[in-house]
Amino acid sequence: MNRLSQLRQEKGLNMREAARGLNMPYTTYVNYEKGTREPNSETLIALAEFYGVSTDYLMGLSENKNHPNTELQALH
Repeated sequence: MNRLSQLRQEKGLNMREAARGLNMPYTTYVNYEKGTREPNSETLIALAEFYGVSTDYLMGLSENKNHPNTELQALH
């Protein structure tokens, strides 16, 4: 999860604030950011929603930060 640190910093948060915003233990968040622990699918979705990016972007499968449905969401 190499991109978590970048996204967190862009949001102006420290690790403790990010963990609190995600309602998870600080140590768990730190391990995700350091890459020593991998999130399950539910947590991956929560991280993507929290940072406003796609799960593909978080996993390094896409360079596009935007959620694939961004354009549709803008229409509502």
